[in-house]
Amino acid sequence: MKTFSEHFGELKKTVLSCLIISAIGAGIAYFLFSDELMDLLTMEIRKLEVPIIYTSVTESFATEMKAGLIAGIICVFPINITVIWRFFAPAFLGNERRKIILYTLVSILLFTAGLAFGYFILFPFVLRFFLESVSGTATAMISVDSYIKFLCRLTFPFGLIAEMPLAETVLISRDLVSIKTLGKLRKYIFLICMIMGAILTPPDVVSQLCVAFPMYVLYECGLIAGRISQNKKHTAESV
Repeated sequence: MKTFSEHFGELKKTVLSCLIISAIGAGIAYFLFSDELMDLLTMEIRKLEVPIIYTSVTESFATEMKAGLIAGIICVFPINITVIWRFFAPAFLGNERRKIILYTLVSILLFTAGLAFGYFILFPFVLRFFLESVSGTATAMISVDSYIKFLCRLTFPFGLIAEMPLAETVLISRDLVSIKTLGKLRKYIFLICMIMGAILTPPDVVSQLCVAFPMYVLYECGLIAGRISQNKKHTAESV
């Protein structure tokens, strides 16, 4: 059995590896794909023919760097999650290690699906709603920095929020929490989703509901997945 210092040393290596991988991903995204990345990120607002401007000498440059950093971290997320799972792998035995591989793949798929939902479904709807709901007395001239911040606040959290069903399934399957307990927390979870929606989005009800409702649906999906996993576990134990 490894000592605490040995485990701590491996933890430091894992964290350092994730930071290095993220830095490499960010560097590649910025130096090699900066133009393509900005074209992709501004695609939706260009469809609405709204001009993108920058209001300071460094704003455009700094925003491209931020976009490259975020894109790089997102792109290397599958690698980082694999590194993290490998750190926890020794804590699992036998068939549980095969579950780690499954959990890793599902985690990557959920993260990607969450980002896709945020960018291709939620963000265009919210952006179009706000830009087309104005009275027409003012002309929209949005700075590139505020636009990218708005985009990230609506899309990036969904990559993490989408992991909720997997987290619930793991907790239920390992008997760390019961389905009954999670069921009783529904009203509190709904309140938390509304609060998170208010924190992650601009101060308006539409954006808040667009974030809160999918979050709560994911929570219910996690309960269903956890119930299925628990039933399979009980069936296997009774055989």
